[in-house]
Order: sequence, then structure tokens, then C-alpha cells
Amino acid sequence: MLSHLTARGFRNLQPLDLEPAAGTHLLLGGNGAGKTSLLEAIYVLGTTRSFRAGQIVDCVAHGASELAAVLAEVGEVREISAAAAAVAASPPPAAGAAPSGPTATEVLFGVGGRGGAASAGVAAASAAAESAATAATAGQAGLRLAEIELRYQPSPPQGLEGPAAIAAVLDRAVERERRRQQPLLGPQRVELEILWGGHELRRVASAGERKALSLLLLAAHGRVIEAAGRRPVYLLDDADAELAPASVAAVWSVFARRVAATGGQLLASSNRPQVWLTLDVDTLWEMERGRLKRL
Repeated sequence: MLSHLTARGFRNLQPLDLEPAAGTHLLLGGNGAGKTSLLEAIYVLGTTRSFRAGQIVDCVAHGASELAAVLAEVGEVREISAAAAAVAASPPPAAGAAPSGPTATEVLFGVGGRGGAASAGVAAASAAAESAATAATAGQAGLRLAEIELRYQPSPPQGLEGPAAIAAVLDRAVERERRRQQPLLGPQRVELEILWGGHELRRVASAGERKALSLLLLAAHGRVIEAAGRRPVYLLDDADAELAPASVAAVWSVFARRVAATGGQLLASSNRPQVWLTLDVDTLWEMERGRLKRL
């Protein structure tokens, strides 16, 4: 759990010291108040990167006399879940084994890494379906979701067939990649196809439906993290954007139940306080001109 956060010189945040308790937190404020900056600071701590800037240096406040500083105390190691993240680890060499350097193919497409990614895709699909079903049956009006299917699409398509098959495909692609001056195959091209009622989500779902489903998939990702023995800290920026109040309530109930069951944390932002009047939120905060106060 995030127990203490200190931020100095970060975006438009004024010097900030925050001690969030467990449970759900809602940040209210107008545009440019600093809500997203606060969530971004937490995300940077958990991932060493920003979810809205290509470089960390862009997070330094304009005109700041010194570099930004963001410090935190946590009760135990957590994963900050504002976007899906993958961590790959390789076992140490056997005792007495001669050291050897992996080839580029082995680094990019090790069998263990690819198998782990495939397993993660299957786990995420199962968790997403479970979360969507939970939301759809929560008794909340306004949220009706069709059957969801997630398909892991490796790059190259032979990515699960082993190093030899991958190496052959990469060899054939070398000249084409040189002409294009960019990598055309590799883990950066991996996709997770989302089918909604048997159709591509982006082709059949409205903006609100896509937003609701993306939040449910984030909750599903949290379940995968929990299954690995960790509890996520959820960050939802503009949580109610493009959603009707009934849909906000349905999606919020999914996260609130998970947080309550695990003793975790959820920090969400909104500029529409009226949407949240009837919802169960543990702690309300107001942000104005980069300053935070508890309501």
C-alpha cells in the first residue's frame, strides 16, 4: 500500500505530502487542477516512466529551479496498475556452467519469455471475462456487455514455435527491415486482439462501451497481479469520462469490491462531482491549482 507520497517540482503540483489510507480515493477538480499530475507522479514511481510523456524530463515543472523529486513509502512492494505491464526474468545458470552471451534472437524471443507472455494473455482473458460478467450481473442499470474474447497475437506469428522458427523468420525479414529502417517484427509488435460478441471491439462498440470495457480489463489485470501474490494500486484518470452515471456506478463497484477484498488502493480523478454523489467513496479530495486538500 502507498503510505506516503512526497512530490516537489513535478508538473503543476505544488509541494505535496500525501498519506493515503487503504481504500478508494476520488480526486475532484477542474481542468488543469493537477489531478492527472498526481496520478502520473505515482505511476512514475511504480514504473519509472510516464503515461503521458515520452521522457521523464518532461515531468519537471516549467521554470523549476531544480529537478523534480517524487518519493514514496510503501507497506510492501506493489504494482502500479494504470496500464498493463510485463516483467520477464531468466533463471541463473547452473553451477559450474560456462558463461555464454545470448544472441539477439534469444533475448527477444526466448522460449520462456514467449511462453510466459502467452500464459499471461490467457490469464488476462479469463480474468477480463470474469470481471465483465461480475459487472454485468451487479444489478447496476446501464451496463450490458456481450461476451468478451482476448486473443494473443505474437510477432512474428511463429513466436510460439521456438527459437529456430523465429530465427528463420527474422533472417528473411532483414533486408525488408533495412529498407524500411525500422523493425517490422518483434515483441514491440505483439497485439492483444479484443473480440466483443465475436466482432472486433473497435468496429462495433461505442466510445462509452469501449471506455467501460477498458476499465474492466484493467480490473482484470489487477486480478492477474493478485494471482501472482501482489496487490495493485489502481490509478484511473478521468474515470467517468464518456460514461453515463449508471455505467460509472457499475464499473466503480467492480474496483471497490476488489480493493475492499484485498486491502488495496484505488485513486481516481474526475471533474464531475455530481456523478459521484450516490457512490461509495472512502476518501474525497479536491485539487485546485496544484494544491490538494481533503474534503
